[in-house]
Amino acid sequence: ATVSVLYCPFLKNKARKNRENFSKEMLHRDVVKGLHEKLRKEVAGGAPPEDVWEKNKSDEDSLSAYSQAMHQLGKEWDQKGGSVPERVKWIIDTTTAYFRGTASTDTKRPKPEIEVIPTLTKLRLKEIKRTHFSEHGTPMTESDAAIQTEILQTETIKQFPVTETIELLDVGSCYNPSAAYASKRGISVTAIDLCPSLECSDPVYTCDFLTVRVGDKLQVEPYSRPSAKEEVIDESGDLQSKLGLKRTASEQEPPPPTSERITQLKTKSFDVVTFCLLLSYFPCSGMRFKCLQNAFRVLKHNGLLIIITTKTVGPKSLEWLKAWNQTLELIGFSRAAQEIRQKIICLAYRKVACEEEPLEVPQEMRKVPIGAD
Repeated sequence: ATVSVLYCPFLKNKARKNRENFSKEMLHRDVVKGLHEKLRKEVAGGAPPEDVWEKNKSDEDSLSAYSQAMHQLGKEWDQKGGSVPERVKWIIDTTTAYFRGTASTDTKRPKPEIEVIPTLTKLRLKEIKRTHFSEHGTPMTESDAAIQTEILQTETIKQFPVTETIELLDVGSCYNPSAAYASKRGISVTAIDLCPSLECSDPVYTCDFLTVRVGDKLQVEPYSRPSAKEEVIDESGDLQSKLGLKRTASEQEPPPPTSERITQLKTKSFDVVTFCLLLSYFPCSGMRFKCLQNAFRVLKHNGLLIIITTKTVGPKSLEWLKAWNQTLELIGFSRAAQEIRQKIICLAYRKVACEEEPLEVPQEMRKVPIGAD
C-alpha cells in the first residue's frame, strides 16, 4: 500500500525540526542585525561615534548575546558548507595561492619540475610590464618577462620563505573557525575579537582592533572578562531561551576566570589580515577606515588583506565596490583578487605602499563609504 508523505512520521518530524532550526536562525540574525542597527541609529541621531563605540564595549550583556548568536550562526553556516566552510576555504586557498602558488590541499610545495607561480609574483610582473609599456610604447618580450619572473620569484621566496609559517591575523574571529584548516596548509592563525565566544575550541584573544595600539612589539596581558547577566531580556521576552543559548541549572558552566587580551599589536608582523563579515559591525565609515589603516600598519610589505562581506552591504549593482577599491588604494592597497559568490563577496588586497604609515588621505576622501552606513 502507498503511504502518503503527509502521514509519514519521519518526514513530519523532519519538517518540524527544519522549521525550528529556521526559527532559531532568524532569531540569531535578529540579534546580530539588531545590534548593528542600534549602533547606526545612535550615530545617525548625533551621538559621537567614539562614545557610541565605548558604550557598546562596556555593555557585556549585549556583547555576550551577540557573540553567542554569531557563533550559532557560524556553526549553522559551517554545517551547510561541507567539511570546510566556504568563506574559510576561500581565505586559506587565496592565501596559499598568493604566497605559495597553489591552492592544492597538499601541504608540501609542488615538485620542482612543476612550476606554479604565486599570485604575488604575477601581480608584481604585471606592474613591471605596465611600466615597461608606458616607458617604451611596446610590450615586454617573452624572454625579458621570463627573466623578470625568475627575479621576482626569488624575491618572493626570500621575503616569504616556504619553510616558514604564514602568519594570519583573523579580526572579529568570534570562535576561530579557520584554525584547523589553516594549520594543515602551513598557516598560523592569531584570532582576535571584541568579545570572543565562550565555547571556542581554539584560542581567541580579546582585542578591540579599532582602538588597539600598534607598536614595536606585541603586548598581551591576563584579562578577567566581566560576567554577563544570566538572562538577556528584550521586548520579546527571554531572548537567550528562545535562541537555545541558555543552559539549564545542571548545564551551567561558568566562563573561564581569566583569558588573555592583546593591548598592542606589532607593526609589520603579519602576512595576512582578514576581515570576515566584520566591517558591517561598525556604525560609520570613519571607523571602518581606521580599521583598514590598522590593517595596513600590522601587515608586512606585500602582505595580503582579505575582506569577506555579504551582498547586502550595498546596492545590487555593486557600484559600491568602486568606492571600496578607491579608498583602499588611497590607504596603500592594490586589489589582488575578487570573486562574487551566491551570498558573499570575497576580496583580497595587496599592501603596496612602502611608507611607515598609511598614505595621508584628504578628509573629504575619508567619507568614501566602506560598507553600508
